[in-house]
Amino acid sequence: RTQGYVPFTSTLGRGDGLERLVSNCLKPQPQDRLPISIVSLTMQRLMRDKGADAFKPMDEDRSVVEYARAGHSLCLSLMGQDDPQTWAATERLVRVLRTHGEYAEAEMLCSKVLERKIATEAEPSSIARTQRQLGGVLDDLGKYEGAVKCYRGALEVQVRTLGANHIDVASTKDSLGVTLWRQGKLSEALRLYDDALQVRESVLGLEHVLVAKTMVNRANVFFRQGQAMRALADYSRALEIEKRTLGEEHVLVAKTKNNMGEALRVEGKYEEALQLYQESLKVLMKVLGKGHVLVANTKNNIAGIYLKQDKCEEALQCYLEALDVKLKVLGAEHAEVANTVENVGVIFAHQGKQDMALEKLKEALSIRINALGPDHVDVSSTQYKMALVYEEKGDTRSALSCCEQALSKALKALGPEHPEVQKRSLVRDRLAGSL
Repeated sequence: RTQGYVPFTSTLGRGDGLERLVSNCLKPQPQDRLPISIVSLTMQRLMRDKGADAFKPMDEDRSVVEYARAGHSLCLSLMGQDDPQTWAATERLVRVLRTHGEYAEAEMLCSKVLERKIATEAEPSSIARTQRQLGGVLDDLGKYEGAVKCYRGALEVQVRTLGANHIDVASTKDSLGVTLWRQGKLSEALRLYDDALQVRESVLGLEHVLVAKTMVNRANVFFRQGQAMRALADYSRALEIEKRTLGEEHVLVAKTKNNMGEALRVEGKYEEALQLYQESLKVLMKVLGKGHVLVANTKNNIAGIYLKQDKCEEALQCYLEALDVKLKVLGAEHAEVANTVENVGVIFAHQGKQDMALEKLKEALSIRINALGPDHVDVSSTQYKMALVYEEKGDTRSALSCCEQALSKALKALGPEHPEVQKRSLVRDRLAGSL
């Protein structure tokens, strides 16, 4: 307290991890501030267990998990489950667990905090903050209806108490947009992103990392709508902001490279896409470890390039590695699992193994219908691929039935001008003409 914050951290010289740890004593809002006594005890425990390595840069190892667990445990034991400091420590732990893919524990902890806040009649703004965090966890787990309910509840309170142009309202709109995008509700997601982007640019400036985050999310909508060039423009601008503010080896930079690679793949620029995927994979493996869902998604994308290059065995190996991680982390009924199961089916189709391909595609279709609903555009994607396999088998009637269902869903979700709709329409006409 007498030396001041900067001289104190400079003297100890333990780096980024210590700086973040001590900064928790200095949060501007009392409810977010961790008492110095708790930080001191946490530092003692970590030094005892791990030595100075406990305070390495927190994005580079799991010391942040150990710190967050220790801080949560100490607050819980010293202050009890209904103290605002315990709630803050729990919410910090939930953020860390989400980063490292430990979603089930994050859901349990976040739900408990929300339950206690409601039971003790905490401030509405505090309840809204936890609702928003729980919405993010439920989105991670593929529980999209629950996530939307949490986000909408938080948004209602925030707009009423903070006003429509508050930065926290923009954050909730951005998060709600992500879940709606996953559900295929693209127009509503795009409106939310535009609202959030306007507020974030006004409040934070054009070069802030949160502005880049919303731009990436908006680009994801453009990509799903078949507007690859508009998506690439947003991805490129966001990537430059992220690299300047976060550095090359940050998870958000890696995620944006992944998204940008998908847009390049659709444009047929396979080598450029593969380079971005490989750069992304290197960072994600280093920061998050090989068992993280983001690593699995990147391998899934790399496999797609191998498939375009007719490297079926390499593609299948990547898909199977991705599927193993997703099954362990997300469970067999998650929509992300269906993505990779479908891709394995596509590999089998390329290899002429139509029966095996149909088995995998039907498995993916069942997961997607259960997770996303029968009218989701991803359901259309699986049905279209099934139509192509049935056509290869010579079963034209089954192929036509699948293609008509796929076309109907895609037309409703994407509109008549979308390239995927036009592709399905051409195949439908071809199949109908051959009967």
